[in-house]
Amino acid sequence: MKSFRRRPLADVLDATQVRSIGDSHCLVIGGAGNLGGHLVRLLLETGAKSVASFDILPYSGLNAEKVESFTGDITDYEAVLDSLDNVDTVF
Repeated sequence: MKSFRRRPLADVLDATQVRSIGDSHCLVIGGAGNLGGHLVRLLLETGAKSVASFDILPYSGLNAEKVESFTGDITDYEAVLDSLDNVDTVF
């Protein structure tokens, strides 16, 4: 079995490719779910400029008033496209 060694991100990417999350307008696909909700809270804590959630239910977790919720189905092209307006980073 071949083993893989984790490498620091700086070894993998050039420093110009890594951008601070504080400069980003973020969208979390599935942000109302368990994992997505944790990611939304983490992005808020790390100081993202804005955080939005796209899910079949609106985001109702901690600091919900700071999160823009887009509701829709991921298979609905127009709904997904509408949620991507002014977004830099998608999770």
